[in-house]
Amino acid sequence: MGVVAIDAANKEFFTDLYLQYYHLMKKIAFGICREYSVVDDLVNEAFINIFNKTAVIKPLKNYQRTIKELLILYQQLKMFRLISN
Repeated sequence: MGVVAIDAANKEFFTDLYLQYYHLMKKIAFGICREYSVVDDLVNEAFINIFNKTAVIKPLKNYQRTIKELLILYQQLKMFRLISN
């Protein structure tokens, strides 16, 4: 996916969303995977996925589902040794 143009309203929405949920998503991610080295990457990837779906998910109600899906995928890849610690 390429660079996406963002208008002022979406920028404000996404900034508020990030500031409101970043620490909570990080806490949830760490609670599940217990690896500081991947928590930031997982949360940032979740926000990228959310950003790409901003028009669809306003107002956002299921941020936990997004991070949870990424963590499940991470655990599956780790279990099958497709990624290293």
